[in-house]
Order: sequence, then structure tokens, then C-alpha cells
Amino acid sequence: MIAAQPRSKVEEVTALLASLGIGPLTLRLPADWELSNEKLLELCSLNQTVPFEVDETGALILNMPSGPTSEWIGVRFVVALDTWMDEGAGDLAFGAGGMFELPDGNRRAPDAAWISGDRLTGINLFDGDVWRVSPDFVVEVRSLSDSIDRAQAKMELWLRNGVRLGWLVDPFDQRLWVYRPGAEAVMLERPPKMSDDEVLPGLVVDLSRIWRSDT
Repeated sequence: MIAAQPRSKVEEVTALLASLGIGPLTLRLPADWELSNEKLLELCSLNQTVPFEVDETGALILNMPSGPTSEWIGVRFVVALDTWMDEGAGDLAFGAGGMFELPDGNRRAPDAAWISGDRLTGINLFDGDVWRVSPDFVVEVRSLSDSIDRAQAKMELWLRNGVRLGWLVDPFDQRLWVYRPGAEAVMLERPPKMSDDEVLPGLVVDLSRIWRSDT
């Protein structure tokens, strides 16, 4: 009989939070309730400390706030994207507050995203509604209250909806996964920098500071 491997401290904390009900909560709504984009934004406005999303069935997802570690790492990617992107081509970069309605009905917000000007054609940039567009590139940063399985499932959801490239960052277990359509996710241990000449030509993101120095 093979002995079970001991869980890491991060896994223990994540399991404890899950046992206490601390983590994303999915609420099934009555069939005659239409959670329109307008109502969703009103709900977000009334509950500003709770990040909301909606899945493809129309169920409301209540996420825990990401926490300072995940937040500052997400901002690092947003700043890098904003510096790199071509404003003349109509490109835009987004942080965790950017929510998008995807082709399968999901309304989701990545921690960082870039959308090319081509995909933004025809979209009113001053429309306060949820934009109906899939980003070209997304970054998800795992928070301590979120399991890695759930984070990986969300990355697969992005790919199914037309995202061309995704990076999943786990600052607690010191790993980054690269997601591409039609390919297996590739796991990297503490990469010092990230780039992608196919989707993000010329972008280089310095990651040296996001990894703990005590490992």
C-alpha cells in the first residue's frame, strides 16, 4: 500500500477555508428570474466588496475577495499589458473589474486581460453594460480561498470561449500554467519572466518579484 503524500501548508489552509464555506458560492436562481446585465451591474454596485460572476446556466457566483497577494500580482500584469499594447490599433487592457459576456452565456471577470482592437470593432467603449466579447489573453491569479482545480476549470472555460492564450498564476505553490486552445496546459516552476511571440509579440513580463524568496 502506498502511503499518502503529506499535504502542503497551502493545501491545508485551502482545505480549511473550504470546510468553513469560505470560497466561491454558486446560487441557483428561479427559472423566471432573468439576471440581465443591467441587474447584474446593479447587484455589483450594491455589494461592492463581493465579486460576482454568472455561469452559463444563469446561476450567480459569489466569489470571495481575492486578497492583497493576488491583487497586487494581478495589477503587475495589467500594468505590463497597458505599457505594451498598441493604443493606435485600438487595443485595451483590463483589470479584475472588467466583466465580459462570453459566447456560451458565462459572464466572467479575469484578473487581467488584453483585447485586440480587431475584437473590439463595433463595441461602444463607453457602454456601461457588460461587453459581449472574449479577450485575446487572460491572466488568472489563484487566491488562497480558491482551489487549484477550480482555477484550472475557469481557464478551460476561457479557452472554450475563444481566448487565444491564458496564464494561471499560483503564487502560493510557486507555479504558472500556460493554456492554449487545442493543447495540454504546460506547468512552469517559478519562471523568472514570461513572454509569447505568437499572441503577445514583444511583451516580456518580469515575474521575479512575485515568487517567494524563502523557497
